[in-house]
Amino acid sequence: MPDVTEREVKRHIRTRAGEALQALEDARRKAPFLAKWRHFPAASISSKFTWEVTQVAMDEWTSFLKQFDVVRLGYADIRLERVMDWYERCAAPFGEGKKRKEFPDAFALAALDAHAQKTPERCIAIVSADHDFKLACERYPALLHFSSLPRLTELLLGDGAEIEAMRTIVLEDFDVVAKGIDDIVAGLHFYPSDEQYRINRSKYEGCSIDDIRIVGIGDGECTLTFEGETESQHELSWMDWGYRGQNEEPEPWEREEWVIQRSDISGTAKVRIDQAKRAIKEVTWLELDSGEIEVHETPRHY
Repeated sequence: MPDVTEREVKRHIRTRAGEALQALEDARRKAPFLAKWRHFPAASISSKFTWEVTQVAMDEWTSFLKQFDVVRLGYADIRLERVMDWYERCAAPFGEGKKRKEFPDAFALAALDAHAQKTPERCIAIVSADHDFKLACERYPALLHFSSLPRLTELLLGDGAEIEAMRTIVLEDFDVVAKGIDDIVAGLHFYPSDEQYRINRSKYEGCSIDDIRIVGIGDGECTLTFEGETESQHELSWMDWGYRGQNEEPEPWEREEWVIQRSDISGTAKVRIDQAKRAIKEVTWLELDSGEIEVHETPRHY
């Protein structure tokens, strides 16, 4: 429970309580005969009644929360610069017009993501009818969006058939994700493990993914992790000492040679599923665990 969300819930409770009491006052004024109804409040609504009705609603909220093991999330782990970056880019939950002031939702999202990073083996279900909040959830693999609570409970109480069907779709249509992985790996930074070498040129040959695991399933979307191996070629150059000819002093000269580098890769992806077409509709988020690859292969004869 992000603190900003609980504050918003309580604010709505106070507002609704005030609106309900105002409705009673309006009814007294518009229909005076209600005063003869023995259940109708005899006196005009005062601040005392406002406090009592609000407290009744708050007690109901407290009783509701007692059904769960509530983890309250504060602001200590929120990176404010990220929230401001969302604001500057109008990234969901921010948007144009009135949506420019969605800081409560942004803080809630940031707190949930920070909590998810502490418990990477778990996913967090976000139930919201707000489309912008849905778009925001797509940026984070651990936050799975559900448009309504029934959709979440259907998944939790189901017999597993829907989960298996989605897993099958992902595995059969994984080429869509593999292409995205290729694009990322091809743009990674390669660096030599030995400082005496310099990489002049690199050629990315491709990758093979051999371990795919579904770690979270949402409403028409799922999060998966993958592991595999990538292959690339690199032209290395280094300074060597040798003789150019007879009766000459040894001098440094630059040598060059290509090597083949195979490296392990792993990462996380989030995809949308088209159930009707039984295919991956879109890869909404994709990230590798490392942003660079070490080239530890060297010319064997050297």
